[in-house]
Amino acid sequence: MTNVFQSNKADIILNTYALAKASWLEDDFVSSFVPMVAHLINKKGYSTIDADIFASDFESEYGILLPSYPAIKLLSISQKKGLITFDESTRLWRPNLVSLSDFDLTPKKNFLQNGIEKVIAELINYGKDVLKENLNEDEAKKLLYSFIQTNSAKILNGEFSDYKSSFKNRNLVASFIFFLKESRAELFEIVKQITVGRLLVDALTMTEQEETNDDFKNSTVYIDTRFFLYLIGFYGEYRENASIDLIDKLISKKVQLYIFKHIYDEINYTLSGCAKWIDSPSYDPEKASSALRYLKSCGKDKKYVESLIASIPTKLKRFKITIDNDSWISDDYSLQIDRDELTSFIKDCYKNNDIIITDRVEETITYDVDSIEAIYYHRNGTETYNINEKNVFLLTTNRNLVFACKKYHNKNFTKNTIPATISDIFLGTFIWARSGIKCCENIASEKLIADCYSAMEPTQYAINKFCSHVLELQKRGQITDAEVIALKCYGLQTQAIKPFLSEPNEYDYKDLHDVLEEIRQKTIVTEKSKFDKEKSDLENQIAELTEKYGITEKEFIKYKAMAVKYAKEENDKQEAAVAELVSFATKAEDRLKIIPIVINATVNIAVQIALCFVSNSWISVPLRILVPVISLILGLALHFNWLNIKDAIKFRLIFMYKKKAENKKLSDNIKTFLSESSKQNPKK
Repeated sequence: MTNVFQSNKADIILNTYALAKASWLEDDFVSSFVPMVAHLINKKGYSTIDADIFASDFESEYGILLPSYPAIKLLSISQKKGLITFDESTRLWRPNLVSLSDFDLTPKKNFLQNGIEKVIAELINYGKDVLKENLNEDEAKKLLYSFIQTNSAKILNGEFSDYKSSFKNRNLVASFIFFLKESRAELFEIVKQITVGRLLVDALTMTEQEETNDDFKNSTVYIDTRFFLYLIGFYGEYRENASIDLIDKLISKKVQLYIFKHIYDEINYTLSGCAKWIDSPSYDPEKASSALRYLKSCGKDKKYVESLIASIPTKLKRFKITIDNDSWISDDYSLQIDRDELTSFIKDCYKNNDIIITDRVEETITYDVDSIEAIYYHRNGTETYNINEKNVFLLTTNRNLVFACKKYHNKNFTKNTIPATISDIFLGTFIWARSGIKCCENIASEKLIADCYSAMEPTQYAINKFCSHVLELQKRGQITDAEVIALKCYGLQTQAIKPFLSEPNEYDYKDLHDVLEEIRQKTIVTEKSKFDKEKSDLENQIAELTEKYGITEKEFIKYKAMAVKYAKEENDKQEAAVAELVSFATKAEDRLKIIPIVINATVNIAVQIALCFVSNSWISVPLRILVPVISLILGLALHFNWLNIKDAIKFRLIFMYKKKAENKKLSDNIKTFLSESSKQNPKK
């Protein structure tokens, strides 16, 4: 697929995507493109059809670059449908004018173009009214085209392209699509239609050979961190559904699924960090991982994260993913890679996409390099040209990692062989293309929404800039500490602040004051609604009790206060009892440490005294041997808790301390009682 914008390239391809979806046949998606073939043959008026010329004209008409196999396959299907015939003598196709006369896509193309024009007009208005951006028609088309095209499977195969846009532009289109989804359903359907068409076109251009039952036979796929998080629902249902569909298809093809131990540890580390900081008032968006920021933006809490952590073993079993304990390490230096060079390629890709290399990113890059190195070790020097042959590769969602790995692979290995990493979108499209992609519409829609979420996530640079402005306001005394926490923990999640994040250099302190005021107002409204609800519930309770028992509001408040006080006292008593038992257990543990020494010393002293009175060697010698042995056995029994002897002694000690404390308390009460009695009844 061409990556160069011509004067009307965006317009042509957007229409082609919509046209592909409009002609889609679910059971045979390749045949969906036959009307486009027939229309082109009619328009060009071919006398004979050469596959190469046909492919070139197809690109000019529809903006799609067809590889040799898909071009020939389209012509072969058209031949089977009687639209063209094959001349064995010239090895060329000839058009069947009678059959082709029924195909004219001009009305349908015009109808679809009218819908696209409405979307573009709405995008221009949205940019002007909401984000104060003045776009002309060409700019709006290019923005929409670039957004949809950026996550194309062909691009994510590692082909380097000029599909790069600022966060501001990505945010504009993503928020616009969300606006259509919520407010303009008919226009959202057009955008969705274009997205489905893009996936169909990607699938067509990736159909290089016929599907066989041996696809992916004996292949091994390793899962990276974020894809696994997608799989367990960490990043929302849209990403989860698409990921589960892909994994299930890999399982059905008998692919062996693994996850490296260091990746598994990174997942647990990431989730544990999220659980630790998500509810903390010390949460700092500058130091937080993208995963934690995502959870904060979704309003999740610690319990949600803990439930995800608890579900990991079950998910691994459900998806038949085995943990690889890094057994790939070997002494074969020929399989080693240049880690520094690969790291440099990855960092360059990150910098080109405005990703700041923080300590956390450095750590993630190290994990990724570990994984890629492991893949090359597992391959043992074997290279393949076809993805569906026996392969070992890392399945990742990281586009920059795919690009960097592709660049490194082409430099150090046979060009055009399969690199160590492959994107989930590319692999998914490849598999869907070879299995009829009946689920194409759902997958494309889910990916569209997921892409919008990703596009609207602020960059690390924008977050750092925002936080620096917040701290500057705090130093000036213009905002309180509480408001700093509100801005960091709450403000970043609001729609109000996202326009400021899109262009960090255009921050103004006045803008932040406006944002803070909006947060204040939203907080006041939220808290007031909570108070009003609680007040209403309380009034309803009082009314029910008054009607049922004749209890007054004053009595209700009094009894409620008594109940709360009683519950608190009981809770305090329970906590005190638990604390007392803990202290007894601690004292028992301390005493257990010296018991073996005391027993050993006591027994030995007793034996030595006894030996002074026993002169018979038949008794004294065995006694000298037996006693240390018994002492040793007793010491080991206590240390290793044989027959639960240690627990039994500990229980007795705790019981003794508890009894002693109760007796002391009783004694103190008696003394206090006698003392008070003597004061009340002095001797006359």
